[in-house]
Amino acid sequence: MLHKTAQERYTKLKKVFARLKSNFNRDDLDDFIQTAIHYANGLARLHF
Repeated sequence: MLHKTAQERYTKLKKVFARLKSNFNRDDLDDFIQTAIHYANGLARLHF
């Protein structure tokens, strides 16, 4: 699923982080990292 807004990406980051805390696995870690990268890139575009 594509998340178009920073708020949607942040919400997904929180959800994935909660999953990682309760049950650490590679798939969720990969999902968290990819979402964090997209979130950071989206924020960078807002400021420039």
